[in-house]
Amino acid sequence: MSVQGYRNIEHSRYLPTAETIDKICEVFNIQPVELLLPDTQENLDRLKELIHIKLCNCDVDKLIKINNFIDLI
Repeated sequence: MSVQGYRNIEHSRYLPTAETIDKICEVFNIQPVELLLPDTQENLDRLKELIHIKLCNCDVDKLIKINNFIDLI
């Protein structure tokens, strides 16, 4: 990726694909959450809390579908 490409991402002129995000993270040896969320630990804790709440409100069929989806990724 060119310097201009990175600059366009930084200035929100271009939205990177998931593949591009993965490649950037691989180069810098970081997780996508570290790249995408500015205050990593606080946001990660909040994200975990939201996921927990949503999962607790799911019925068994939905949980099975979610589990199968996670297995795919």
